[in-house]
Amino acid sequence: RVDESVEKIIHFTNAIKPRRVEVNAKEVALRVAEDGCVLLKNSGETLPLKNIKTVGLFGTGAYGPFVRGIGSGQTHPSHVVSLKESFEKRGIHLEDNMNGGYSKYLIEQNNRTYETYMKTFNFFLDYDEPVLKDESVAVCASTSDVGLFVLSRISGEFRDRKDVSFRLSDHERDAIKKMSHHYHAKNKKVVMILNICGPIEIESWIDLVDSIIVVWLNGEEHGNAITHVLFGDVNPSGRLPLSFPENLANIPSHSFPGNPRDNPNEVIYDEDIYVGYRYYTSFEKRCSFPFGFGLSYTEFEYSVPIVILDKKNITFSVNVKNNGKCNGKDVVLFFVAPPKNTEFKMPVRELRGFAKTDLIKIDSSFTINITRSYRDLSSFDEKSHSWILHKGTYKLELCKDANTIIRTTEFIIDKEIITQSSRSYCTPQHPFNVLSK
Repeated sequence: RVDESVEKIIHFTNAIKPRRVEVNAKEVALRVAEDGCVLLKNSGETLPLKNIKTVGLFGTGAYGPFVRGIGSGQTHPSHVVSLKESFEKRGIHLEDNMNGGYSKYLIEQNNRTYETYMKTFNFFLDYDEPVLKDESVAVCASTSDVGLFVLSRISGEFRDRKDVSFRLSDHERDAIKKMSHHYHAKNKKVVMILNICGPIEIESWIDLVDSIIVVWLNGEEHGNAITHVLFGDVNPSGRLPLSFPENLANIPSHSFPGNPRDNPNEVIYDEDIYVGYRYYTSFEKRCSFPFGFGLSYTEFEYSVPIVILDKKNITFSVNVKNNGKCNGKDVVLFFVAPPKNTEFKMPVRELRGFAKTDLIKIDSSFTINITRSYRDLSSFDEKSHSWILHKGTYKLELCKDANTIIRTTEFIIDKEIITQSSRSYCTPQHPFNVLSK
């Protein structure tokens, strides 16, 4: 038995061969970080930045960015390119009044005690932003060409974000107000950079800034990716993979923390099929920014989408044309709305396919084709324990985001199709109510 076990180990280890890295890891990290940037607001074409020589860089995260998560996302890159480093490489001067103060404060923040898990993973803390003196912000607004504030949040495995992580602190809100007042008094712009792990509250301060860009926890090429987007070297093409709620009370799951609340051993997930964007669209609930939202520096035009059905699959096709004034990529979102006459409960629309175009030059086009099986379009029927593509007239909705329909076309499923039979799994021990319209 010992020999047999050793042979299995040897066979396993011999199957693992060293792999030569075929691509430049930094190039990949940079491309991913650039493609993931999501432009949420851009009043008066504030971005891309032009004729900028000096930047007022605010926010502790601007000098010590969060580029990784906690737990399995806790990587250790050999070098992280900061915004400061990337600006200096471009010959952009940072206003010294802010630069020195934040650098010293960052040391204090990093020296705070934090928890560890299994003596392996560190539970890093969100930054406690310092109080900004009004006169310091005024001086910076006078001597710099634009004001940038980096708001940072971190998250990871082993525990949920706390409510305070969603809201801005008093110091963060105060800093944004002071920046908005002094920079706008000088007819200069304020740009908010969200170095975050998930949604945050935006409604209370969105009118105080001119542009908002989400960069996420974007890895070792952090600074280079951001500056490339800020100065127009790269046209932002990211889309939100989630909805940004106006407040926590608007999130259905926020109302069921578990029972007992302090140390729950039971949680009732009563959202049913209305998870994520499906809740906001189906119940017509407002959110700050919907799932799939993302702006560009250019404009795109779309053909009427085409639907092709065969015996097992369905193909969606659309042509995207760049009608704007710079090259750019676009993301095509294909949602499908169910038949209106069906009694089966379904969301108002569901994402059934998406793709990003290649870089489209001005006045050029790119065609997207996405093929899905009938199983991919099916809905689960609890009574029959099967996946069913119901009979009826469906609507293919080409969307900018979950709330914004660009073009539509219809297709017909002429008979009910059972695409997969199953059985009952994990039956609840007692009945409970679920969301319904």
